[in-house]
Amino acid sequence: MGPRPGFYPDDKSQKKGADATRDNDWTCPKCGNINFSFRTVCNMRKCNTPKPGSQAAKNDKNSKQKMPEGSWKCEKCNNINYPFRTKCNRQNCGADKPAESKKSPSPAPDENDQ
Repeated sequence: MGPRPGFYPDDKSQKKGADATRDNDWTCPKCGNINFSFRTVCNMRKCNTPKPGSQAAKNDKNSKQKMPEGSWKCEKCNNINYPFRTKCNRQNCGADKPAESKKSPSPAPDENDQ
């Protein structure tokens, strides 16, 4: 038997919903977790397996440039979360997003800057 009519396994346009992955997302070879493309190590709790084919330690500084602007780091588990999340999405964490004042330590405008 062949594939079902209308079923195209290589057609990425068919991906929709919560199970959809984006281009360059990767699956952890150790635990099977699907990770966003910008991650250099698996974000599954207690896994932290490096991304296959990457040099995680050397590319760590560069990976931060690929994160969407406004992403935030969980103060409890150090997971990087997308800006729209209000709680950490790491399994068994769920800590609240830090307050805005902690997220962006940019200096306040000074009156002497005129």
